[in-house]
Formats: sequence, structure tokens, C-alpha cells
Amino acid sequence: MVTNAAGAVDRREARRLRLLDAALQLFAELGFHDTSVDEVVAQARTSKSAFYEHFESKEDCFRVLLAHEGDALVEAVRAAAAEGTDHRQRMRLGIAAFVSTCARRSRVARLLLVESVGLSPSIEEVRHRLHADFAGITEAEVRYAQEHGDTALAGIDPAVYGRAVVGAVNEATSWFLETGAESDPLELAGPASRFAGDMRTKTSVRGLHNERTFATIRVTNMRTLATQMRLRRLLRAHAEYQDRLLAEGPAGQLAAAAAARLVHLLQDVRAAWARESQGVELAGLRAHVQRSLTAMEAAAAGLGRPGADTGRLSAELRDAGVPLVFCLRGLDDSEPPVLAELTAQRLPRSA
Repeated sequence: MVTNAAGAVDRREARRLRLLDAALQLFAELGFHDTSVDEVVAQARTSKSAFYEHFESKEDCFRVLLAHEGDALVEAVRAAAAEGTDHRQRMRLGIAAFVSTCARRSRVARLLLVESVGLSPSIEEVRHRLHADFAGITEAEVRYAQEHGDTALAGIDPAVYGRAVVGAVNEATSWFLETGAESDPLELAGPASRFAGDMRTKTSVRGLHNERTFATIRVTNMRTLATQMRLRRLLRAHAEYQDRLLAEGPAGQLAAAAAARLVHLLQDVRAAWARESQGVELAGLRAHVQRSLTAMEAAAAGLGRPGADTGRLSAELRDAGVPLVFCLRGLDDSEPPVLAELTAQRLPRSA
């Protein structure tokens, strides 16, 4: 009996973690307002009842997720800072850990720095608490410095200084996320870190900077989740229309409405793909996506024509769309050498 109860608890926790992982992907890629509970449930491969077993609402899910991921990031910064031998090195390591983690886990960074801003009082409370935790790490080191005779930090208000550093690093990291800047993300820590020591030799930040890591970030971190989500939304809408057309017959108004809706959703797919593939050399893959989307548009538009063979056109749309979902999913999951080969990019040689 005890074993069964423990197994039930483990399964419940596994479902909760799947829901949080799905919510992280969707909130980061689509934004809070454009993400539905249905999409989170579908991504997590569970049920709506399971979602509401863990969360009161979509907002509550976002709040829990923000606290969960934010606390983990705070602990990562604390752990990295603890490796330093003095207050200057601890501050450098902590700032570098924050920036490099944000570059490596851009979804978490976007959740904390972009998507959570101004959503609701309960989410703002969590966001402010996390920023206070980050500021507190710097504040503690400034107090230590002052107590141990570091004249460079004499007369500075530790609390204000902590907030200033966090604000500078957050702003720089948000800029990096929003613009997709090509610069080394670790360089963003420089202006906030110079007080802590000479940053000219960034390789002295032990264990936190690999010269090849950020050189390949554009290859290894390519993400097409927004395109996938919009494509899957289109395929679900198509399936619903297909069922109605089979049940009600290819009536003119219904077929025309289906065609217009599917063409509109395909425009959303194209827009998402244009954003996510911008600046990436995709060689033949770009042409493949273009052909697939064009075939889907032709089939969708054809559904609205009088006397159209809706069965054939539906099959053509599905046959072009479903493989494309798997293609994009594979593009996201590809290991660096495979992705480099597919995208005709050259990876730097290992040292």
C-alpha cells in the first residue's frame, strides 16, 4: 500500500514537471497571452483535469513556473559565486554565471526578463522577489568588501549598488534576447563587472567561458518552436473542419470559411518561420519549408472553390504539413555537427 501511494505521488510529480516544461516552451516562444491551456496540455501529453489539479489558472501556472525556474537560476548564481576566493572574484563569477546561463537557457531568461513584466500583481510579486535575491548576492559582497577595507567600494550604499548591478545586467541580457545580437553574451557582463577586477582576460573566469561555446550558439540553439506551434494549431483547425465537412457535406459557406481560416493560419506560420530562420543559412532546408507551405496554401485555398474535392485537398494539406512538423522538430533536436551539415555551416575545430 505504501509503495503504491509513493508511486502515485511520483506519477503526479512527473505530470506536474511535464506541464511546467511544456509551459516554459510555449510561454517563452508564443508569449503568455497567445498561449492557451489547451496548448500546454497538448504539449505535455496530459489532460486538462491534470492541469487544474496542479494549477488554478494559466496565470497561476506562469507564477509557479517563474518561481521554479527563477529560484534555480538564483541558486546557480550563488553556487558559481561561491567558487571565488575573494569578493571581487565572487561578484565576477556570479555575474558571468547569470549571463552565460541566460544565453544557454534563453527560454528561462525570456520568462524572467521579458514575458513576466507587468502581467499581474501575483507574478510581479515573484519577479520582484527574484530580482531582490539577485541584488542581495551583490549587496552581501559589497558589505563584505567595505568591512574588509576595500576602499574602491567605500561610501557606496550596498543595497542601491546591488540593484544597480542587477538592473544593468538584466537590461543588457534583455537587449541580447530581443535583438539576437551576434556578440559574445559574456561581454554583456563587462560593464557591470569592471569594478570587481580586470575583465580584459575573460578566460580567467574559470569554468564559465568556453571560447567555442558562444561561437556556435547560433547553430546549436536554433529554435523553431513558434513555427511548430502555429503549424500544429493549423493542423488541429484543419482536422476540425475536415470532420465538419464530412458530417455536414462540403457546403459553400462552411468550405469558404474553412479555406479563409486555414489560409490566415498559414500566414501566421510563414511569419513565425521568417522570424525564427532569419539570419541562418539553411541551404536546401529553406526551399523544402517553402515548398511545403506553398503546397499547404494551395490545398487550403482550393477548399473554398465550388465543387472542390475536399477529401483530396485535405489529404494534400495534411501530407505536406505533418512531415514539416517533424522536420522542424528534428531541426531543433539535431546535434551541432548534424545541424552544421544540414545548414551548410562550418563548426570551429576543437582546441
